[in-house]
Amino acid sequence: MPVDAQGRCVATVAVQQVSGRWKAPVLDALRHGPRGFLALARSVEGISHRMLARTLRELVAAGLVDRAEPTGALGTVAYSLTDHGRRALGLLYQWVTPTTPGPPAH
Repeated sequence: MPVDAQGRCVATVAVQQVSGRWKAPVLDALRHGPRGFLALARSVEGISHRMLARTLRELVAAGLVDRAEPTGALGTVAYSLTDHGRRALGLLYQWVTPTTPGPPAH
């Protein structure tokens, strides 16, 4: 079984990056493009602001989500899927729906 630089099973690490109640819904909410924090909070039913902030930090740390700082004084932070995040979301769709080749078209 392949292992990462720390000697951990890569399959286990991959599953840990997307496991939990909120990670998949947040990734799914980002599939249509970048969103700000409040737009994400409205998109993911039932998630608290505290849990959304924590989930986003974990997804950014895992390299699945990018956090873009505002460019202007009144800009907002925008979150978007990285290439790695898009691939992970596609694999999640295939995993739960084997006949679906990837995320639904937008």
